[in-house]
Amino acid sequence: MGGCPSRKLPYQDFRIYFSDRLILGWEELLCCPEVSGCSVRKYSEDDPTGGPVEYTVMRSVSYSPYVPRFVLELRSRNVPRPAIVGRLEKLDTIFRAKTGEFLCIHLWKLVVNGLQWTNSRRRSVTSSEGDMLVQHVGIVTQAKIDFDHPSDIEWILKPESERWIQSVSTDHPM
Repeated sequence: MGGCPSRKLPYQDFRIYFSDRLILGWEELLCCPEVSGCSVRKYSEDDPTGGPVEYTVMRSVSYSPYVPRFVLELRSRNVPRPAIVGRLEKLDTIFRAKTGEFLCIHLWKLVVNGLQWTNSRRRSVTSSEGDMLVQHVGIVTQAKIDFDHPSDIEWILKPESERWIQSVSTDHPM
């Protein structure tokens, strides 16, 4: 992701909402879409590009064009390491819409590998098959809006009642 050196990234006081997480050691990451995937940067307010690249997510070969698969690589000083640390596979997308309600469910399979050093002369990092975690992740987005219907023919939309809810759940709570 390129950037203009004279312009800062937009800042909307998001730290007000997440201040407790930053105290507990959470890091701010910025996802930057690219042509072949995306890069995940360690957020820096003063850096016009968003910060140094920590991870790269790239599209991978899949068994079906309808099931996208992605590979996650670690980056060190903006250079990819030879180890693939995980993959993300989209299992299903479910849409439902009816009067006053919208629902979208994304189901993902996340596989994360541990890393180990090889014992050869050239020390390199490889992914460990024994230290692997498989998580199923569901991301649910729901929107609702209310109507007044004084009669069966007339329905009046109430825009102030619009509400959005998004939740993420896994099969192995942390």
